[in-house]
Amino acid sequence: MDIQLRAAISSDAPACGRIIFEAFRRINEQHGFASGYAELATAIRVAAAQLDHPEVYGVVAEAGGQIVGAAFLDERAIVRGIGPVTVDPQAQGQGIGRRLMEHLLDRAGTAPGARLVTDAFNGQAVALYASLGFEVKEPLALVTGRPKTATSPEPTFRPMTMDDLDDCARLAERVHGFDRSNELSDALSRSAGWVSHRLGRLTAYATSLTLWQAGHAVAETDQDLQSLLSGAASALNAPLSFLLPLRQSELARWCIQQGLRLGKPMLLMSIGEYQDPRGAWFPSARL
Repeated sequence: MDIQLRAAISSDAPACGRIIFEAFRRINEQHGFASGYAELATAIRVAAAQLDHPEVYGVVAEAGGQIVGAAFLDERAIVRGIGPVTVDPQAQGQGIGRRLMEHLLDRAGTAPGARLVTDAFNGQAVALYASLGFEVKEPLALVTGRPKTATSPEPTFRPMTMDDLDDCARLAERVHGFDRSNELSDALSRSAGWVSHRLGRLTAYATSLTLWQAGHAVAETDQDLQSLLSGAASALNAPLSFLLPLRQSELARWCIQQGLRLGKPMLLMSIGEYQDPRGAWFPSARL
């Protein structure tokens, strides 16, 4: 195939959304898991949100004037986040995914590192990322459900406010080693962020607790993150949805004891600089 790459534009959202929907549905159904996108319309909305964001770069691959692949680079933090990277199932196996990834890594340029999350059972994707220099840093499991034990949402658990941004940013930098202020501002603009306090001090936050693709969290300790998740059981109507780093064994046991469901296995992979998190945490689908 004669493949051409170009920067994605807003009007590409329907085509990109279709490829995201079909690619994830195919690989997940092959391994007995539900797709991350229940409906085509959801995938199109996700693609549109990426294409319209000023700090997310999108690239598409075209063949014969048709879009056959798409990939996105989150540039909100100094460490770049990659994904989703998808190729039309009818065009897979022809090196399109590699070209998209190489293009994004060239775009990342002198950034100190880049990260992505992929399904652990997608051997083709894992092999591609490893061949490009990515290393597995964390085994993950998709966790869904509601904790059995709910705590009062006040005063330890409440929505994030503008006054929390500096404390959240300092906590993120302490845990991960880089600034995530732009992501925090985005969460606040969507009214999606939550915080938890202990002894009058902010000790945990999440940018989303119900949408694993978009939400990351950091906390001083496992207990602080547990408090955040327990508070959510009282305050939120929707079930929780997040990616659990399985090396956090105490948090994993707590999730199981609380009746949360551990679902499909995933991997956090990284290239370049990587600081082992210094606290409790969970990543979004990119970072």
